[in-house]
Amino acid sequence: MNLFTSYDLIITPLSDIHIGTGKTLLPYEYTVKNGYYYEIDTMKIYKQLNPAQKQQFSKFAEKNMVDLRKFVMDVYKEEMGYNLKMKASPNLINSYNSKIGGARNSNEESMLAVAEMPYNSNGIYIPGSTVKGSIRGAYLQNMLEGKLNYQVKRETNKVKTPYVGSSSRDNLSTRLDREYQELALGQGVNPNDDPFRNIKISDSNFFNQDIEVKEVRNYSYSNDSQTFKSGPPVFAMVINGNLDYENKINSQLKIEKNFEGKTKKGISKEELLDALDKKFFLMLDEEIRFYEDMVSRTRHSKQVVEDILEFYRDLDHIINNELNPDNQSIIRFGKGSGFNSTTYNLSLDENNRARIASRTISEDFSPMGWAVIEFQEK
Repeated sequence: MNLFTSYDLIITPLSDIHIGTGKTLLPYEYTVKNGYYYEIDTMKIYKQLNPAQKQQFSKFAEKNMVDLRKFVMDVYKEEMGYNLKMKASPNLINSYNSKIGGARNSNEESMLAVAEMPYNSNGIYIPGSTVKGSIRGAYLQNMLEGKLNYQVKRETNKVKTPYVGSSSRDNLSTRLDREYQELALGQGVNPNDDPFRNIKISDSNFFNQDIEVKEVRNYSYSNDSQTFKSGPPVFAMVINGNLDYENKINSQLKIEKNFEGKTKKGISKEELLDALDKKFFLMLDEEIRFYEDMVSRTRHSKQVVEDILEFYRDLDHIINNELNPDNQSIIRFGKGSGFNSTTYNLSLDENNRARIASRTISEDFSPMGWAVIEFQEK
């Protein structure tokens, strides 16, 4: 007897996606050569050097890491081995080459750091827990709409990002999460009764050909210059995305049949898609409002804002005209998905909802983290 309804879960990135591990690679842990990024084990490279090269390596390692990474780049060949190989974007190549033996200021290492994605010996993958977390957030937010009574606050001197507050306690962002779940699901939640216990999502298939190390920047509006202005560049491994549906990532989703719990009976595919749709339109409205405001205010670099606004109008067209509502929706997750995507902010009324002033934009000037999600029953 089959206890699960099984689906092929297909994710098609519409913009670049980065899932962070919390680890960043410094320039002596990778090299950029012939248009590619190579994550390397420096000591394994050292063991393959001839005696004269080993002496140089040791001298540079004791003296200066900038000299060491320039030396490693010069001697490195692909046959020496690597942990990961992927395309290096033009911005990474230019930045790396300009700093490889040049300026030695104190923040140079951090400016060339690369944020890592999950991988093992088979390659890069998307953890099933990441996708499930995004779906769960959409579902709970949909259940909570109109029920929450708190404010999202900003206190510049204390925190840089918004936090949740109420009249009884201060920073509740983490501690209120359980209360949100109980309010959405009807009563106390424990792992055995949580209806999301009956939903299992596997890690995605492994892939490397669609991964690239790209520059990512935070953009915000500057009153002084009247520009949608970028902050310092950072680099990250990303899954390349575009609106042509070129890159498909596969995993498996199983929904347990006849799940019985105290909070709620099992959740269906239709309920998940409905929640994803509702959250998408809430986020879309927020983003279009934000960028229309930026267009009206921006006097310089206006084209960047207009291009991003056009991207969101394309998303609106896609969900209304190109997707099958019976098995497809649009989801957002990973870096750049923002406060609206990772909390219950959109469940609040207009007066209490946070308005975030900055956005994370990838090197090709598209907002990050958007994808089509499709449930194909097996």
